[in-house]
Amino acid sequence: MYSDVVLELDHNDFEDILDAIKDDEGFTRISHCRLTAWKRWSGVTRPCRRGAGQAVPAGPVEQLWGAIHAVFASWMNQRAIDYRRIHEIPDSLGTAVTIQAMVFGNMGTDCATGVAFTRNPINGATRFWRISGQCPG
Repeated sequence: MYSDVVLELDHNDFEDILDAIKDDEGFTRISHCRLTAWKRWSGVTRPCRRGAGQAVPAGPVEQLWGAIHAVFASWMNQRAIDYRRIHEIPDSLGTAVTIQAMVFGNMGTDCATGVAFTRNPINGATRFWRISGQCPG
């Protein structure tokens, strides 16, 4: 999905390679593959390039910034423009990015969930705003 959305590469190329690795390893699901298969898969993604020769980033921070940029850039793609026109949404509203850390919410009394915003979603005030919760103990 990253290659498709962020790097604008055809995801089918990756799916074909992934299917071949699964077949070689004798698994039906990639989650069942051994570490050697994962190393092969990660080796496939690194050298892929797009127009300007940009490699698929190996680090999670670089990937996160790529995904953030893709969300903001999508605001002006034709599908988004058409959607706003049909629903009479002004172009000046802008869009948002939600970043969510994956956590296990069922691991005990010290687990928690929460949502944070860079603006107050109720009144639009430019200040950090959060909702937090704690899983039942």
